[in-house]
Amino acid sequence: MRNETDQNYSDAEIISGIKQGGMLRQRITSYLYHRHVDFVRKGQRKYHLGEDEAVDAYGDAIIGLCNRINNEAFQSEGNLTGYLYKSFCNRCVDRVRKNSSSSIKEQVELLPNMKTEAKTTLMRLIESEDMNQILLLLDKIGGKCRQILVESEYYGFEVEELTERLGFKNANSLASQKHRCMSKLRQLLEKRKDRTI
Repeated sequence: MRNETDQNYSDAEIISGIKQGGMLRQRITSYLYHRHVDFVRKGQRKYHLGEDEAVDAYGDAIIGLCNRINNEAFQSEGNLTGYLYKSFCNRCVDRVRKNSSSSIKEQVELLPNMKTEAKTTLMRLIESEDMNQILLLLDKIGGKCRQILVESEYYGFEVEELTERLGFKNANSLASQKHRCMSKLRQLLEKRKDRTI
């Protein structure tokens, strides 16, 4: 393992150092924190968070990564930097959702300025229907479906990101579930139009 004065650690050295624990884990954690601290500014800009919230999200992402490595739960086909950034972004989104004082309906009112082809399937449904009814129907189809549709269609998470976030085996199983959820929502909308629900 490199000594304390070295500026860079490989992913393998970071993982090994975290698993060893003690002072080495502290040094590696500090290295990780300072190495990628620019994520904080990116998070502030991208998610419109205050500095404290972005710093908290970043700290949580570092701790989460270290804990996953230490508990042998870390698996990533990419590099640690990419994994850490995705984890940080997920935590930023959680804070946006938790702290947002405006409802999805209020935020959707900004959408007419978007080009039509850029709008997602759920956004087009929202625009063509009563938003309160859409939210009731999302609640009716269940928490997991509601989460999948809102996070993928409204917040813009990619299938690959949501696979890990929601605990699916692979991207195909999540994509299949998302398709089933969207079909359920459409069926409920049709029934509502027929006044059968």
